[in-house]
Amino acid sequence: MDKPNQTRNNAFLRVKKFLDDYHDILILLNLYGVEEAEFMAIFLLLQTAVDKEAHDITVVAADKAVVKEDMSQFIYELCLTGSVQAHQLHKFELSLELDKSLGYLSDANDTDAAGRAEDLVKLLDNPDLTEITAQNIIDAKEKVLAFKNIRVQPKLEIEYKAAETTSLIPDLMDQLDEPKNRIGKLIHSKQKDLIETWDKVSKVGQPTGIRHTSMALNVIDSETESILRKVKATITNGTKTIVIYSSKKGWIRALSLETGNWTIFIEFNNYISQVFTNIGVNENEIVRFTIKLVKLPIPGITPPENTTPSTETTPPTGTTPPADPTPPTT
Repeated sequence: MDKPNQTRNNAFLRVKKFLDDYHDILILLNLYGVEEAEFMAIFLLLQTAVDKEAHDITVVAADKAVVKEDMSQFIYELCLTGSVQAHQLHKFELSLELDKSLGYLSDANDTDAAGRAEDLVKLLDNPDLTEITAQNIIDAKEKVLAFKNIRVQPKLEIEYKAAETTSLIPDLMDQLDEPKNRIGKLIHSKQKDLIETWDKVSKVGQPTGIRHTSMALNVIDSETESILRKVKATITNGTKTIVIYSSKKGWIRALSLETGNWTIFIEFNNYISQVFTNIGVNENEIVRFTIKLVKLPIPGITPPENTTPSTETTPPTGTTPPADPTPPTT
């Protein structure tokens, strides 16, 4: 592992220690448990990859559908009973809160489904709802925990081969940044006594903090959609300029950019240059989009009808690619 990734991994180790040290306080925060579980699962995978980077290792994302459906069906049936009893007890607000469809859990995205399931179990764990037994609550919590554990399996099917292939450790680090950032938001909004300590560990740009990914841009050929390596990206906010080349997997990653608007100049031999202006960078958020580069027309050959540079996902408002950008002097 190279030095920048080693530095970044060391920072994740410090965040992990912080979460362990303050677990008893943080676990009381609503929504925290789901984010902690996701962080810990990806963190464990990352450390396994770091330890075994030179060896063959395959991690395949588990199938969550069965576990999710089992959890959803079980809690849905408890809610049907609880809603009826609450209505009979004239607890109409509770009855309404428990009156949810099966799809409220089963059709929700994984993060929402886990959070909603936890909230419903808390409502069901009510001494007035005598039709809901203590064992029902224990079983429901176990099913929620099983889903939370399986839902945080990595989004990618990962293979680490020996030296001939590129390590996916940076991709895992990008995944780990996301629950880390959400935990930071919870601390800033709900646990103000820990803000200063948290910021010393994780704040972007601090000497003891994580080198956070500010931009993750994928560069591909507009026609074949094949990845493009060594594409030059000049990224500037007017006072600071950095130059990055796309990786073997076509990724351009900019770390720890200052908040504000940035301009991105893209250049690659035999392709039309592109420029993206007013790309907003916010703290603890990652700017993501795909850049599709169009080949320059070959003299004597009629170019395709559509040679306008495009992106797979629309960049933030204000992004306008002029025809012939001139990168700033670095």
